[in-house]
This record gives sequence, C-alpha cells and structure tokens, in this order.
Amino acid sequence: MKSDTWVATDALDRKVATYEDVSDARPDKFVGMFYFLYYASSLVPGTSTVADVNKILTSNLNNLNTSSQPPWGPGSHNFAEPMWGYYHNEDEYVLKKHAQMLSDAGVDTLIFDLSNFNVGSPENTGYYKSTFLKLMQVFTDVRATGGDTPEVMFLVPWEGQRSKDAVSALYADLYSQNLYSDLWFTWQGKPLIMADPTSITDPAIQSFFTYRKGNAGYGGAWNANEWGWMSNYPQPTYYTDTNANEMMAVSVAQNSSSVSSDPNYIEMSRIDASGNFIARGRSFRNGQQPLSTNPIDPSYPTNEGRNFKEQADRALQLDPDFVFITGWNEWTAGRLVGLPQSPTAGGFTDVFTPEFSRDIEPMKGGYADNYYYQLVDFIREFKGVRKPETISAPQTIAIDGDFTSWSTVSPEFRDDTADKAQRSMPAGGNRPAYSNATGRNEIKMSKVAKDSTNVYFYVETVGNISSATDPNWMRLFLRTNSTDPNWAGYNYVLNRTGVTATTTTLQKSTGGWNWNTVASNIQYKISGNKMEIAIPRAALGLTNTSTPVDIQFKWHDNMQTQGDVSEFYTNGDAAPNSRFNYRYTDTVPTAAPRPLAPPVAHAPSWSKVDDGAPGITYSSGWSASTNSSGSYNNTVHYSNTVGSYVEYAFKGTGIKWLGTKNPDHGKVDVYIDGVLDTPAVDTFGHGVQQQVLYGKTGLTNAQHTIKIVVTGAKHNSSIGLYQDVDSFEIGNPPLVWTSVDDNSPAITYNPAWTASTNASGYLNSTVHYTYNHNDSAEFTFTGSGIRWKGAKNPDHGKADVYIDGVLVAPGVDTYGGGANQQVLYENTALSNAQHTIKIVVTNTKNPAAIGFGQDVDSFEYGVPKVSWKKVDDAYSGLTYGGAWISNPVASGHLNGTLHYTSNANAYAELAFTGTAVRWTGSKNVNHGKADVYIDGVLAQAGIDTYAATDTKQRVLFEKTGLSNGPHTLKVIVTAAKNAASTGYIQDVDSFEYGLTQ
Repeated sequence: MKSDTWVATDALDRKVATYEDVSDARPDKFVGMFYFLYYASSLVPGTSTVADVNKILTSNLNNLNTSSQPPWGPGSHNFAEPMWGYYHNEDEYVLKKHAQMLSDAGVDTLIFDLSNFNVGSPENTGYYKSTFLKLMQVFTDVRATGGDTPEVMFLVPWEGQRSKDAVSALYADLYSQNLYSDLWFTWQGKPLIMADPTSITDPAIQSFFTYRKGNAGYGGAWNANEWGWMSNYPQPTYYTDTNANEMMAVSVAQNSSSVSSDPNYIEMSRIDASGNFIARGRSFRNGQQPLSTNPIDPSYPTNEGRNFKEQADRALQLDPDFVFITGWNEWTAGRLVGLPQSPTAGGFTDVFTPEFSRDIEPMKGGYADNYYYQLVDFIREFKGVRKPETISAPQTIAIDGDFTSWSTVSPEFRDDTADKAQRSMPAGGNRPAYSNATGRNEIKMSKVAKDSTNVYFYVETVGNISSATDPNWMRLFLRTNSTDPNWAGYNYVLNRTGVTATTTTLQKSTGGWNWNTVASNIQYKISGNKMEIAIPRAALGLTNTSTPVDIQFKWHDNMQTQGDVSEFYTNGDAAPNSRFNYRYTDTVPTAAPRPLAPPVAHAPSWSKVDDGAPGITYSSGWSASTNSSGSYNNTVHYSNTVGSYVEYAFKGTGIKWLGTKNPDHGKVDVYIDGVLDTPAVDTFGHGVQQQVLYGKTGLTNAQHTIKIVVTGAKHNSSIGLYQDVDSFEIGNPPLVWTSVDDNSPAITYNPAWTASTNASGYLNSTVHYTYNHNDSAEFTFTGSGIRWKGAKNPDHGKADVYIDGVLVAPGVDTYGGGANQQVLYENTALSNAQHTIKIVVTNTKNPAAIGFGQDVDSFEYGVPKVSWKKVDDAYSGLTYGGAWISNPVASGHLNGTLHYTSNANAYAELAFTGTAVRWTGSKNVNHGKADVYIDGVLAQAGIDTYAATDTKQRVLFEKTGLSNGPHTLKVIVTAAKNAASTGYIQDVDSFEYGLTQ
C-alpha cells in the first residue's frame, strides 16, 4: 500500500511527518505494539448496558462516592467506548481493522500479552489461545487478499516456572506445529520471545527462540538481554553485551506515581490525601501531572498526548534499534472495592478513565484518533519513510470512458481490496450485537493527471461501480491548501450532490460541513469498475500553472452520518484508509537530514559481593543464615526489626541490592551517601529469590555508601516486616580486556624468574615463577583496568602489588589447591592512562602453605568499552568537499553504498558528540594515503590504505579518550601513496562515533 507515503492532519491540526520532514526509510529500526488479548466487560446490573467508567462518571460524578451496583458493574469495566463499540476480542471485522491500522502506521510486530499465564485445568488461564489463533488466522486472510499486517511475538510471565510453562505451551501449540510461521517476528535469526531463558530446560525449546527476559519494573534493566514493557520518563535503554542501545519502551501513560520518584506501580485510580488523582496520566509532562479530584476533568489536556510525546521524543533522541509501545486493545480493568488510596467506587489498576489509561486505539468521542496519528508520526520520525514516486508528465485525458490513456499515468495510489465495511458479530460475553452492511464499492486504486486546464482523477474498484443514484455515492474529498475554510482539512468535495449520468458537482467548504457549489458541470465517465473525472483547475483555485500543484485527496463511498470524520473508519469504504490522504504533487521532495543520536554508554560491569563479605555492616536486629537454599552461596542476612539497617561502602558507578520477595516482607528506605534516595521500597512477593530489590546507576566512579533501613510499613497483602540481604553487586565502567602472556617482552622480571614452556593448564602452556623474596614482575600498560593471573598452589605464599609505585594490595595470598589461570589481583578503577603494575614476592604466607612461590601466567589490561553508532556514507549530514563519487550499489559495503575520490585535498567531515570516533573504508591496490584531523588538529598523518588485495569495511582510523562533547573528524585525501600502490583513491564506507561510561 506504501502507506508511509500517505499524509494526514489530525483533529488538532497536527500534520503527520512526511518524507520532507524525516529521513529515508531505515530498515534496521523496528516498532512493536503491546497488544492486549483479554477484553472482558460486565453489565450494569438490571440493564443491558456495558459498565463504562467514563459514561458512569459523566452521568453523575458523585458515582465516585459509591460502590453500589448500579451504577457500577460487578466485574471488569471499560474506561471508555472504542470507536467500533464494545466489541468481542474475536470480532473478525475489528481484528482486520487492527491489522490495517497498525500496519499502515508502520508497526512491525504485535507483542501479545500473556504475562498473567497460569497452568490450569481444563485449560490454562491468561493464555487466550483461541484469541491469538483467531487473530493470526485473520491476519493470514488479510495477507491472502494482498493486505499488510504486523507480525507477532509473545510476552510471558517474567520469570520462573510460570515463564517456563507459558513458553512450553506456546511451543507445543504454535511453534512446534509451524503454525502461521510467516507471521513470526524474528530477531537475530530466530523467533523472538520475551521470557526467562534460565527457566527453560528443554534443549529444543532453548535453541528455538531468541530470548529477551521481560522486565516488569519501570526503572530499566539490571542485566543484559532484558526488555521492558513500560518505563518512567526519562526512559532507559535495554541492552545486550554488545549493544548498549538495543531497545526502549514508550507508553501513553503509566500506572506510576506522578508525585514520587518511586518506580513501582500504583493503580491508575490512586488518590492522595486531598483526593487528587496522582497516576501519570496522558497529560503528564515535565515531571508533573495536572492534579484534580475529578478523573474526567475537562481541563485535562488529554487529547494532546503530552506524556506520549515526551516519551516518544526520548526514543527519537537516543535512537534504539527497537521501540516497544504500550499499547493497543487495553480497554478494561477490574474494579477493586476497598482498595486503599482509591475512591469509594473502587480501584482500577491498569486503566480507569480516558485520562488515566494507555490505549492508542481510537475511542468514540474524547481523544478520538489523536493518539493513532501521534503513533504514525512517531514511527515515521523513528523509522523514516520511503521517497514518494515522481508523478508523470502533464497529460490531457479524454473523458470518454476508454481509459487507455491512463496506462501511462503514474504513480498508482493503492488501497486495500477487502476492507469495505461488512460486519456481523452476534451478541455475547456481555456485549451487544454489531452489524454493518454499508460496504458497497470496494475501492482498489486511483490515479491523478493534470494539464494546464484540468486536474483528472481515475478510480478503480474491485467490482463494478454501483449506480450514481445511490446515496452518499463515491465522494472525492480534496485539500488544495491549509488556509481556506475546510471540513476535516478538506476544502472541496465532489459527488456530494448534483450527480447526473454524465456530470457531477464540485462544492467548496465555507467552514465545517457547510458547502457551496463552485461547479455543477464536472464531466465524468464510468465503465464497469472504472471512473474518470476532469475538474477544471479554475474551480480548484489552481489557475497559476507555474505554481507547483500539491493536492491531498481521498475517496469515500457510503457515508452514513454526514460530517462525521469517524465514517472513514466505520462505514462504507475509504481510500486511503482512516483519516489518511493520498498526495499528488509535482514538487520533488528532499528528505530532511536526520540529527545524529547521542551514543549510549554500555551498562556497568557488575561484580557480586556476598551478604557476609567484610565491609558490610549490620546493625543489631539482623540474623545470619548459612543454610538458605536458593540464595547466593546459600547464605542470607535477615531482619524484621523496625529501624535496623545494613550499610555497605563501595567504589563504583552503580549498586544493586539483591534479596527475596516474600509474602512476609515489608518496606525499606534506601539511602545513598547519607541522602534518602528511594523511600518505601516494597519487597513483598511470592517467594522469588535473588531479585534486584533496589538499584542505582549513574554515580560518579568514586567511594559511596548504601544504607537500607527497615521501616514499619508493608504492602496491604504482606503478613510481616522482614527484609533480607542476599548480596550486593557493584557496577563499574565496562572494560575490554587484552591478555599479555607471561613471555611477552613487555613484562620485566627482576631478577630473572624461571620460565616454563611446557606448563599444562596455563595460557599458551607457559608460565614464569619464582620462590625468592623480593623478586618482582613489572608490566606497563595503558588502560583503566589491570589483572594479574596465575595459579593458586599449596606452595604459594603472599605478594605485594604496587600500581604506579604505590602499594595498593599488600599480602595478596595465592595459596590454594592447584587452580590455574586465577585472577590473583584486579583493579578496574584506574584512570584511563599509562600505568605500571609491579608484583613483589614477600616472605610471608598462609599458615597452610608449604612455600613462598609466585607465578605470572599473564596480565590483562582493560580499556573502556566503547558503545559505537554507525553513520553510513550516504548520511545527508556528512560534508564532502571536493569531487567525490557516490556509488549506490557498492557490493560488500555497509548498506551497499560508498563514496570515493582520488582528488588531492578532497575531504569528508563528520560532526558528532561522544568520546570516540572511527573511519571505516576499504584497503585496495589503488589506494593512497590520507590525513585525519580531529577538531581541526592533525590526529594522524599519512594513513596508508593500500593493500595488495581488496578488503572492505576496515577500520582505517580510530581515536578514543576524547572529552565527552561535540567534535569534528575530517579525512583529507593527500597526493602521497605507498610505492606499491597504483593510485590515490580514498573511500568512506561509514563513520562510527561512540561513548564510554
């Protein structure tokens, strides 16, 4: 359908981004939509009315102050009425609309919510098998008729047995059967699933999927290969070991507090002591939610989507590979009477009212389709769009019913060919019956041509076009400018009235659905399933033939409610779909240059400290268990004494506290460096161990203290105040390690140590060793981390370790039972500079040791890990000076493109922000030398890109250690070359810029 070339303006006059506003399409960017399969409603007792919070409160706001039935229903309540009514979740007509709208928006995959899965009998609960199979069958049917749909994947319970059970059920019922395999969304070559990989024991299932562990919290990942579903602003990125910026969550609203930094969820209906609703609703922005005691307060700017915009802009700024959006089809929530800090009417967890909900799907009235077009706009800005086709040359079309002259007109504006309104859904599940037979003409395709006198329109339908005497027949809506009076953006309508056998009438809006006739003799012809029309340019105000034509147009057949824009969704057939328009223009568009996203640093590297480690201080009231099955090292400290605390001093950029979530656990306050960081951290749960109960990153790489204080508060369902400490994890900037073997000339042994070249179990089977007091080994390196590796043996003693001449680790004990390649000393908190490590043998030892030996198997030095972002040579923000040739079909190069030149003094320049940069290109027999400048200063002269054979995508220059800020990299072609080279060519395949933590 090429829906990314369609245009639209929403009810707030916000224009959806087009090619001129964003970059070319980026096939390496993906969007997933969290799709809720559960949709249950209840009826208001004694009525056939669906329980709808918005309608119940609109009828009488005092209904907030009663829990009676009526006005409330006994179970799930809609927060509002969807555009297609209170539909059943297996209504084929609605499911087709979902497929259409989401694929038109550019959504790549639906993410089915199975987070509430439980094994049950006779069937599993929270599985919704019939629903997702029905939806996948409908999607398959849509594709069979030439339509587009998103692909699908699943999110299952976050961890443990329930995660395992859900994956096993999906594998048995869907994946192992190869059902609907063309709909499976893949990541890294396998079907993607959000599930706990550590829970999977079946090898076949382990190897079948790409796993990303679901993260239920709103504060970000604590481990690699996790994905979140929702985050508080500013959202963090989720990462892998190699990709610091793989995924980000974007949501419309969050059931999280707007008056606290607490990342834990609250109910959407949560109120404060004054009765103000305090969840992060659709109007939340800049850290503030408009406060009101009325959850349907008309002063809420709900229609604007401020929260959604803020989160979407964050994703655009950081530019991850995948964006997870919440959500679609989430219309209902259960009513929980008596829930604390909720109104008397009851508490609603996930959705409550139009303001306190997070569904993007259009509703009747209210915000209507505003969020849908916000979604479209965001996806286009994120993924880019394809370049629109150039229109064909001016051509005069004879309105004679022959149609052959249209064969040379381009482009074709296509529409779905099986989407006219035909609906038949019987009543059931507390829902009314829905029937719609307004679909009449199935529009297939249209074209536009022009000459100096007329603008010509062609439309083709699947079957023969119905009689022009039919009501509401084949209307053509036209937008020629944005300043004249209009209805829904359209200045003109054709065929609304005055249609004869050969002529029709063009009308112009005087404002809204009010029309004046401007021409009543518009010529048209129909033959079978084709129609052609000639509209005089003068009637459209397009008399100046030197001014480019820019027309938006839309066909709609069989409007039922005149002047209601939702008709484009609900009745007859619209082409293009929904509120979209086709655009016909002879202005040649140019893609807007995309600003480079700032690089995202890799997550910290975490090291674990057990609960009994030295340096952890427990106040009175704590007890220690050394037989705690399932805890780290089977040990744990615990307390239920109010006011008791645990304190730990550490050096690093991050800290995690790990423990258990149990039914008898309460809440704690957490302090960092003596300042309350997070109050009332709730550790209530259902017996899950080794959980991250609190975490903090982004600290300076220095000494810090964490303090955890037991409070007297607890979750309403908790039966106790207990807390435990299983371990802490310390975060430090991640490093890339390089191993230097013991026989390297870079290591100085003083005096000479004994070298063994047949040392089984050692790196490269070599080792240096000594038993002599004051013997030393010394190694100079550049980096911010160092490791000394060797053996722990029965005859080994203790050594002193010096860094840059300063004793940093006296008496390192290397006694042990004979384990090789052990890290005997490690320091990861050095400045990224040149350092020297010195190992000195002492005359002290462990009482159990039988000698004073030491050995060196290797040293490893670490340099900060750089998170890289690629910039293709075709990026419009690069500056090329001099004569460069662009090759758009360069096989073997990034994205198949390449810039090259042999002209001396030609240059390529990149402006970027970060701490590191690379130039990537080719080495070949006809390549010369280049100079590279950073910030105007020569960084490296005479970089030789000659090679005897062609090698592509080579790093030709790299610089790290820059200050974190704006920089420029400039590559200048010189007139110098290797004597063996046959030319002076230089090329740019890509640049990369990066950041270290």
